[in-house]
Amino acid sequence: MRLLSAILLATLIVVNLNAQLNTSDAAVSDSSLQPEYERAKRVYAHLISATYLRETAKLFPAKKEYQQILREHEESAFVHTQLASLSMEIYDLPAAEQSCRRAIEIDPEKPTPFYLLGQIMIWRYGDAKNKDRWSDIIEAFRKVIELDPDHYGFERNGRPFSAYSYLGQISEQIGDYQSAANAFKELIRIMPYQPAYYLRLANVYNQLGDKQEAITAYERAIKINNDLWRAHDALWKLCVEQHDLLYPADRLEDAAENLRKAIHSYSELRRLAPPANHKHDDDLLTQFRARLGSLYVVLQRENEALEVLEKALETNPDDPDANYWIGITHQAIGNFEQAEHHLRRTIALSPEREDAYNALGYFFAELGTNLDEAVSLIQKALKKSPANGAYLDSLGWAYFKQGKLNDALKQLEKAALYMPDNVELQDHLGEVYLKKGRKKEAVAAWQRAIQLSPGNTAILEKLKKHGQE
Repeated sequence: MRLLSAILLATLIVVNLNAQLNTSDAAVSDSSLQPEYERAKRVYAHLISATYLRETAKLFPAKKEYQQILREHEESAFVHTQLASLSMEIYDLPAAEQSCRRAIEIDPEKPTPFYLLGQIMIWRYGDAKNKDRWSDIIEAFRKVIELDPDHYGFERNGRPFSAYSYLGQISEQIGDYQSAANAFKELIRIMPYQPAYYLRLANVYNQLGDKQEAITAYERAIKINNDLWRAHDALWKLCVEQHDLLYPADRLEDAAENLRKAIHSYSELRRLAPPANHKHDDDLLTQFRARLGSLYVVLQRENEALEVLEKALETNPDDPDANYWIGITHQAIGNFEQAEHHLRRTIALSPEREDAYNALGYFFAELGTNLDEAVSLIQKALKKSPANGAYLDSLGWAYFKQGKLNDALKQLEKAALYMPDNVELQDHLGEVYLKKGRKKEAVAAWQRAIQLSPGNTAILEKLKKHGQE
């Protein structure tokens, strides 16, 4: 079968040679061949032999056959190119380079000799001692894509090749990351279903500092092949990094989405990576889920918060963060028994956690139950952070529910010094002022609140009820 393939290949190749030899289309008689046909016959015989020898791994005899062809027809760019390729196979790189340059000299419009020349120069000069030759190597590959913008193919061993691949790798190696990105994007354009190119592009984007583009490239690689555990490893780290950048900037939706991706990729990494390459950290996964749950709570996506926090507690039921945020979530949706259970659990697990004391105290104040305990809990939080406006607001509200209006007003007015633009605080102030008979000040507080939250129907109703537009 290999011999048949070789003969068929040679038959196709000789058409090219016949054109270069300018043979005519006249029929050949049975008499002695004219000189040009005798020459063509010899070329054809050597070509058949060279092709067969090469296919059967007899490379040195094949080289001699190609050299015989050049004696008959030295101006064949094709044969010089074949000889260059074969010389590379036997690691005769000086001869390979010479043949490439001769092929380019004869026909500078063919991309293959430039491609081979680039490879040869990498092998000969592509080391630290010859950095000045990188420009020559890059120029050879750029010439390839100038002649063939869609340059892509497969080597004799079946491996894919492309000038873009070499340009990308070389540019990455010398620190020209933008050129590397451009090369890998071209590879993806030509072959959009090769995950390796997305991985290379992601690495380059990471070097450029374009983290979101790197994330997108890793995601595309994984979409093609979800079992790429190294891609998952890189992806979860990038997504956590992006979350950490977006969260302080109040881009909470984007921060949550990046954290969700991190959790997914970290879970896949644990499933796919060999134990020798990755330590499975349950605590880290619990931490991510608790943090994502907290974002969902702030975004008022309570059902999603419950789902992710319950998974966190399945892994680690004693995680304080997961208990705290699932308690807050249950409070938001009216599951008061569950809310109290998890907030008390948080305090038991982390007695120094002040926000848990405040949350449980405010929870009781809102319900109007356990008010003495509510005051005690919030005071514990304030001992740790006496200038925390949210804690002062909670304490004032608890006093209000106890009927201690003067104490309530004192704490709420103090809280307003720290957070004057808080809607809930202004609402609480309005309620206390109204209860004390200071209707004008109550209305003023609600007006401040409605300026901060124009669509707040509850506050609009209070203003309407008390004679204000």
